[in-house]
Amino acid sequence: AQVRSLSGKRIAIQVRYYHPYQVKKIIEATISSLKKGEELFGPYPYKSIQICETPKGGSSVQSKPGRIAFDETQGWIADYRQPKQLDYIDYRMSREVFDQWLVHRISPQHEPENSLIGQTLSGYLALQEVSRKYGHDRLQQRIEQRRHSYLASRNRIPPKTLGQTSSGDDPEREKGVMALTSIEQVWGNTPLSLTISQFYHQAVRHPQLASADAFSNQLAHRLPDSLRYLTSYLTERLWFDFRLGRIAIQPNGLTVEIIPAKWRELTDRQRIPTPIPDYIPITILDRNGREIYRQLVQPDPDIRNILLPNLPNAKAVLIDPLGVWPERNKRDNYKIL
Repeated sequence: AQVRSLSGKRIAIQVRYYHPYQVKKIIEATISSLKKGEELFGPYPYKSIQICETPKGGSSVQSKPGRIAFDETQGWIADYRQPKQLDYIDYRMSREVFDQWLVHRISPQHEPENSLIGQTLSGYLALQEVSRKYGHDRLQQRIEQRRHSYLASRNRIPPKTLGQTSSGDDPEREKGVMALTSIEQVWGNTPLSLTISQFYHQAVRHPQLASADAFSNQLAHRLPDSLRYLTSYLTERLWFDFRLGRIAIQPNGLTVEIIPAKWRELTDRQRIPTPIPDYIPITILDRNGREIYRQLVQPDPDIRNILLPNLPNAKAVLIDPLGVWPERNKRDNYKIL
């Protein structure tokens, strides 16, 4: 196949496959990802892109400039009769195509924490593509999968000093994507994607800036003062527990109790409480589970009650709609009215 890039040149797409079931879907996802990548990072840096199916048993994904190879379990044999489950192909192709810029063009510095550049940034942007194409509910499902995977892995691996930007099979790799999604929930996708784009262009001109620290510093510089705390999600290992307590129906609205907790955990499992400057999304849902109202709240351990509107079709209240902030102690974040 061929796609005309935003710059006007044609990019050849070649697919080498054994299983034909999802080839059309893979090409469509590749074309969409190339267009989004050019919007963020500029012209695609190579003349063509080759996508290859490999047998199960080796490395699940191998990426080189202009070439992406992934094994048959990574979407090639997905059930075409279940189109609602095919967003994984969009996610996988978007992530690998974005890495053609974020990894092969800027060459992130080879330090353990710099998997933020090679994995987290493209992973976040790929999930946003899933949200754009399939909706908020599908994004919520995929984040929940990553949260479960992260917790299951972390509970088997002793805590490390590094935070969300560790590499390899460290469970913190998954949390990097969740951390950026947390930031997006408060700050918005547009400014965060623009920050990633600007970081890339600076790293192309100045290769020494292709590091996790450089990205975190740039993010902190762009965030308003009230949201600077968000960078701690990328640089520190923190634990969270934001719960809903009692809900009372008042003449002027719903009085909702929020019970917040945030702490660091030392290697001996000792907890060190930390301040809570966080803004957390809280939503009201109707009886079908659809979001009908959203508000950012700043939990205060001393003043727990906030006021929400009492909408006629309200059925439930949910804090942290994507389930990104709470970790092991996630509970009571959903209350039926």
